[in-house]
Amino acid sequence: MHLRHSLAILCCFLAFHHAQAQVSPEYVQLSGIVYNQETRQLIPYANVTIPTEKRGAGSGADGFFTLVVQSGDTLQFTASGYAPKLYVVPDTGMDALSSIAVFLTRDTLYLDPFVVYPWPDKEDFREAFLAYQYVPKYTMQPIPGIRGKAEIDTVPKPPSPLWNPISFFYEEVVKPIQWKRPKPNKVSELPKWE
Repeated sequence: MHLRHSLAILCCFLAFHHAQAQVSPEYVQLSGIVYNQETRQLIPYANVTIPTEKRGAGSGADGFFTLVVQSGDTLQFTASGYAPKLYVVPDTGMDALSSIAVFLTRDTLYLDPFVVYPWPDKEDFREAFLAYQYVPKYTMQPIPGIRGKAEIDTVPKPPSPLWNPISFFYEEVVKPIQWKRPKPNKVSELPKWE
């Protein structure tokens, strides 16, 4: 009789232990790495989301991600240039800390070529480009009570440079004349944009 009770208790204990081993914990720390299906290279900065809960995580530069999930959750893996992939967290056989490897396949998207023009035609662009004059957004305003660099009398003036006569003549005579001379209109000399 004693042996039968011991065997019955042992069988109940084993059945209970076996049932406990089959049930996954409620929350699972799921980690993994995202790979390219064809080249087996890591995919950096992939997105791992649980669409039903509107939460997720991102993989790092090494493709590694980690996320707390529940059994039965559906994870969606996406990355730029790759087709999205779904993964359902199984109800059984998961430990509290589990890891997976995710392989995404390339998804090439071809767009028709297009050209963007901000002006109706090339002549309008040419005229607008040549007529453009840069006006700075911000101008320096003097601060009241603070003297400018030209007003401070304690700063010694730099000595006048020693110039040879040709440099002096160019800087003092020729250059001011060139700057004062009216500039010709160069619009007609520019090449046509074809």
